Amino acid sequence: VIALAHTGLEKNPRTGEVRKGDAPGENFGHQLASEVPGLDVVILAHTHEAIPFVNIGGAVVTQAGRSAEGIGRVDLKLTRETPASPWKLARPFAGYVTFGDSTATDEAFAKALAPYAERTKAALDETVGEAATDLGTPGGRFADGPLWQLIHRAQLQASGADVSLAALFAADQRIAAGPVRVRDLMRLYPYENSLVTLEMTGAELKDALEQSARYLATYTFEDGRPLAEAGMPSWNFDMAMGVTYEVDVTRAPGERIQHLTFKGQPLAPTQRLSVVVNGYRASG
Repeated sequence: VIALAHTGLEKNPRTGEVRKGDAPGENFGHQLASEVPGLDVVILAHTHEAIPFVNIGGAVVTQAGRSAEGIGRVDLKLTRETPASPWKLARPFAGYVTFGDSTATDEAFAKALAPYAERTKAALDETVGEAATDLGTPGGRFADGPLWQLIHRAQLQASGADVSLAALFAADQRIAAGPVRVRDLMRLYPYENSLVTLEMTGAELKDALEQSARYLATYTFEDGRPLAEAGMPSWNFDMAMGVTYEVDVTRAPGERIQHLTFKGQPLAPTQRLSVVVNGYRASG
């Protein structure tokens, strides 16, 4: 019995440490493998982590990472005592094979896919705009930057909202001056999210920003201390355009958003704003 589920492990199977930053019930692979009787193999996804092989509750659990970086392989050895006996699963095993430039091409497979590959390349090479200067993320997720602003401005223009909340999915990307192609935008924003405009109070917007700020580690003035909290998903770190505010990382989580203003005035907890977010964020 093989379970194929688009969910990941909610905790480390060896240490029991719970993943940080998940929505309730977002990942339940460990619960699935340990509590559902009779599963032989559980193939997971969603957390983007490569899991070559782990045994949970007697089931082989594996996950193949993301973006075709590699492929999971599961081998099931079946045996039976006599030609009339029922087959039994003797030795399930899972592994992980990474891909690279040295990986040999399957010529028959490539030939069959060639027409689709050519159309895909042509679509990705379509020019959709012009960049007057290089656009990058000089401070990554820890500072404002042109590419983060590009996402915000696109959301605000498409929605007409007062405020945009958006994450910077690719903190190391750069769009060179000159023609901008579809593939450049796909590197910056790889998900086919929809946009959702919500009505929020000032208090709700502050709460959303406080939740995002949990991505940042509490600053203790120690040399070499990471700025991001270990294990927190970077794609859940939203910042806002349309309001101004400060994030004080010396304060405890939940108390970090300071001097939140809208159009130059302090944002009242009861003031209502239209806020645009992506569909993934809006759903939970």
